[in-house]
Amino acid sequence: ADQTYRYKAAKLIRNSRWNSASPDAVKLYVLRGGRLPSRVSSQGIAFAKGLLTADVLPTAKHFPGLGGITQDPHRTQIIHPMSIQDFTQIQIPVYKKYFELQPSAIMMSHLIYKNLDSSMVPATFSQNLIQQQLEKNLNYRGLIISDDLLMEAAKIDSEFSKIPTKALLAGIDMQMLTWSTISQKMAFESLYQAAQKTPSVAQLIQKKSSKIRQIKNLLYVQSKKNDSINGDKQSLEKKFHAFEQQWLNSWMKLNSTALESFRKIP
Repeated sequence: ADQTYRYKAAKLIRNSRWNSASPDAVKLYVLRGGRLPSRVSSQGIAFAKGLLTADVLPTAKHFPGLGGITQDPHRTQIIHPMSIQDFTQIQIPVYKKYFELQPSAIMMSHLIYKNLDSSMVPATFSQNLIQQQLEKNLNYRGLIISDDLLMEAAKIDSEFSKIPTKALLAGIDMQMLTWSTISQKMAFESLYQAAQKTPSVAQLIQKKSSKIRQIKNLLYVQSKKNDSINGDKQSLEKKFHAFEQQWLNSWMKLNSTALESFRKIP
């Protein structure tokens, strides 16, 4: 991928302070009958490296893969038919080189992978997929993030207050709750209460907090390294600012058109 394009995209993400459901995300996926895993991997890694040149932490998603599904995990729970053979021969090669990239993050899928974990819980809550496969077998040392815990596919308990602790115990480093401040406060309170009652949970939260700080420090070191080795950074900055202005002008025009259309609705 072209360095200027990667740098432009990363700067837009950083300067716009985007706060979507998947901020700063590099989406690595394989479409059956589509692009080769090696090509998906090389393009995704190139983009991830571009994000790092602009001091943005790349996040690959959704591990171990969403290929072939037609339903929406925002709306329903989904059982994925991925076989062990597909996992080892298709999905892992897509992610493997990315796992070597540091600092980085990876987002877990909320799908259930019946052939990969007999417990039949979504990957976000699967100790086997996170601790055994991702961390131990694949030796991934980056940040492990949940998808939005407010999605329907993440509702593994009738009591929402129990879900954040289950994600923590499965191996999630950072939990995402996007739109409900009430749920965010509830998640914080439930984790606090769990830590108060169970010393091992308190220790685990401390461990996760330490890991997040370490990743931030790595990103800071990477940022300083970028400043010292990017001799063409000023040239990239000039190209970016021209691109950014063009993008912002197009965005404002689109918003203006949408607003006018909205006003005409009776």
